[in-house]
Amino acid sequence: MGLRRSRYDGVQKTHFQHVLTAVAINLVRIDAWLLGKSPGSTYQSPLALLAAHPLLHQSPPPLQEAC
Repeated sequence: MGLRRSRYDGVQKTHFQHVLTAVAINLVRIDAWLLGKSPGSTYQSPLALLAAHPLLHQSPPPLQEAC
């Protein structure tokens, strides 16, 4: 079912599920921290990856004159 869909009907039960899900995620993060695992990398859009590409920061080659 996934974490984005609520299994329950009603605001209180849905809120309770959200709280339990957040607790579970935080427990996984604490476990990883205690074991010394580095957190996963954050998502970067393809445009951000392209903007950070090293070839884009080089000066263009000089233009050759036509004969």
